[in-house]
Amino acid sequence: MVGDKPKHVIILSALPVSDKTGAAFSRMVEYAKGISQNRNDVVVSLASLRHVYNDKEEFLDKERKIRILGKAKSSNKHFYLDRFIYTKYRKDTFHEILDKYDAEDNKPVIFMYPFFNTWYEEKYYIDYCKKKNIKVFSERNERALGIFLNRTRPDGLVKVITFYFIQLFELLNVIKQDGLVKYYNGNIVISSTFEKWIIKRNPNHLRIPILTSRVANPDGENTDNNTFNIGHTGTLSFGKDGLGVMLNSIHLLVKKYNKTNILFNIYGFGRKPDIRKMKRLIQKLDIESYVNFHGMVPSSVARKEQGKQDLLVMLRKSNMQNSFGFSTKLAEYMSTGGPVLVTDVSDNLLFIKDDINAFVCKYDPEDVAKKINKIMSLTQDQKKTIREAAIDTTLKHFSIKTYAAGLQEFLLS
Repeated sequence: MVGDKPKHVIILSALPVSDKTGAAFSRMVEYAKGISQNRNDVVVSLASLRHVYNDKEEFLDKERKIRILGKAKSSNKHFYLDRFIYTKYRKDTFHEILDKYDAEDNKPVIFMYPFFNTWYEEKYYIDYCKKKNIKVFSERNERALGIFLNRTRPDGLVKVITFYFIQLFELLNVIKQDGLVKYYNGNIVISSTFEKWIIKRNPNHLRIPILTSRVANPDGENTDNNTFNIGHTGTLSFGKDGLGVMLNSIHLLVKKYNKTNILFNIYGFGRKPDIRKMKRLIQKLDIESYVNFHGMVPSSVARKEQGKQDLLVMLRKSNMQNSFGFSTKLAEYMSTGGPVLVTDVSDNLLFIKDDINAFVCKYDPEDVAKKINKIMSLTQDQKKTIREAAIDTTLKHFSIKTYAAGLQEFLLS
């Protein structure tokens, strides 16, 4: 602390933070908790470049150490307009925030959360912080790579040509953004694969895995003993989330294993092409009676529904994006205590022990169906043992309390 002034850490992102929803916002809050844990000399602000900056302060904790700065601007929902047209607006907001909190005798620490749309915009913020002698850190994740890999090719010659033009831009943007890691004072990564990659480019790094502060929903007991409920929540990507594999496994469970008491509950928002693929496959496999698509629901509702499932599934195939990323969904699922079925991607098996605290299967409908059939035969005592082990894993490895001291030393020393 400088005099009576607390050290100020600003977690800065182009994400909207005022609605307080989404996995990214939750992780920002967990970082804020870790930075301020047991520290009376630190204040953390969550600031969005999409916000109108003003003197409004909303505190997220009773100790008044974590706050949201500014008031939300009307959202810009068009993806490319937001990336290019509103760049100047975001830069103006950035200067308003720093001009207020940058003091010669007490420089803030800027922690960039990686939601910057173009490499040259991100580079602008880094250069300005360096010019003002402000330490600037970043979290690196697979988001930019995901934008490139998960775009679905459209139909029609003009649309296809436009698609590949955009893909070329996205690829160049990924390469240029990856090159920015060397300019930061340090980088936080979420997975061991990312850690191996980044250590060659900027050795000052810290690995903090997926995080959650929620454990064992008390409302999460399934009261329907006649139906085995299988759940999937979150943004729906037909390829990324293995929905095709899961739907084929439902078909096998019904036809091969004669499990007619199952129901696959899907909660979340998906792009129209993904939803169309999903519905066509459901119809083709003749499993309409065994799949319930609930659509997008509030996060609080999704959380309750997670707790009501007999099994939560997270099937991801091994590819570049899934290797570099580490899905927060795993921590959310494990924290319910309910059985979780995952594939061997990213750092899953650093924390998952098959048949001990969760279940592991291959990215293959036959293996998924075989594993679910086994899970359906578990006794109540076996389920209880797995539930306790899952919650223990969550508390030990997916809590910011475990990483708070290292995070404080990394950012504030």
